[in-house]
Formats: sequence, structure tokens, C-alpha cells
Amino acid sequence: MTKNGQIHRHSLVVRLCHWLIALSGLLLTFSGIGFMPLYGRFYLNELPGLHWVTHFQTQMNLHYLAAGPFIAACLFHLLYHWRRGEFALVPQRGDLKESWLIIKAMLMKGQEPAHEKFLAEQRIAYATFALTIGVLSASGYFLAVKNTLGWHVAPQVLQVIILMHLVFTFLFLLQIALHLGAFILKANRPLFASMFNGRVTLSYAAKRHSRWVKRNRIR
Repeated sequence: MTKNGQIHRHSLVVRLCHWLIALSGLLLTFSGIGFMPLYGRFYLNELPGLHWVTHFQTQMNLHYLAAGPFIAACLFHLLYHWRRGEFALVPQRGDLKESWLIIKAMLMKGQEPAHEKFLAEQRIAYATFALTIGVLSASGYFLAVKNTLGWHVAPQVLQVIILMHLVFTFLFLLQIALHLGAFILKANRPLFASMFNGRVTLSYAAKRHSRWVKRNRIR
């Protein structure tokens, strides 16, 4: 688990799954926003190679194309960790309080509480991402089947589902922004690098994730 003063944090499978969800999710968001006339209004279609962004059918095809790997990767993620009994990202009792203590320590330059493999706010963020992705997948699947099979749906119900899908799309974007913004903080930057190389230094883990290190008896 340790090599050259570094600890293995994320396997290749976990990293590939993470980036497949991230990239296909961004493609879904980009194509979803393309259903609205925003790109033409801001002349994005006049940029070299982007004339297609205002073509509704092209964006629809791209949206469906991205939805496949996105949902498949999400389901694989759940099944993979469930089969392996890995639930470190599942929220725990006291996470809200611990998150406040972490933020307070960062602002006041105090001592953070000892962490497990994942920070309390990471577990909370994971739960909110799961909720958002669940709502987007369910509402998106309903709309896709409705459009494909020509289901008749009451206009009021359809408006609610479309609005829900739109609202949670922007929530998804906000969550991504907050997720990436967390790495502006110096203490979090090694975690960003670990999503590429899968490792963090032993000294960093011992200082910030001491409970994880002790529980696994990492030396």
C-alpha cells in the first residue's frame, strides 16, 4: 500500500470511473444547455468549428450518446464498491458538525479534527451528487422514453419534469464548481493530484488522514 513514501489512495479502476463520470457529465450538461437558444445568443456558434452547437438534433444525439457511458459508469461505481464492501464515502453521523470544524480550522488557522480516508465534507458532497444524479437520470430517462415512444403526458406534469431536470442540471454545475473550488485551498491540493496518479504522500496522509492511516496500520 506504500511505496517510495507514498500511499495508494485510488485504484486505476476508481480513477477511470471517476473521469468517465466527470467527462460524460460535462458533455451531458453542455449538450443539455444546447437545447436552449443560449449558444446562438452569445454567438458561440460563430467560433471556428462550433457551428453545430445551435443544431437541436445534433445536441439531442450528443446528449443521448453521453448519457449511456454516464449512467453505466455511475451504476458500475455503485456495484463495484458495494461488492467490495467499500463505503468510506457514505455520510456518517456527525459529518455536518465535523465539516464546520474543518472550515473553522481553515479560516482560523487552527487544528483540524483527525480524518478518515475522506473528509466529512467529501462524504456530504458525495450524497448531494448522488441525489442530483439520481434525479437527473430518472427525469432524463422519462423524457427520453416519452420522446422516443411518443407517450402522451399531461402538460402540467411534463412542465414539472422538465423544470426539475433543468433545475438539477444547474445544481449539478454548481456542485462541480464547488468540488473544483475546494482544491484552491492548499490543504486539498494533494487530493486533486491523487485523482491522476492515485497516490498521496505518507506525510500528508499521516497529518491529515491519521484515522485512515492508523486503521489500516500504514507505515
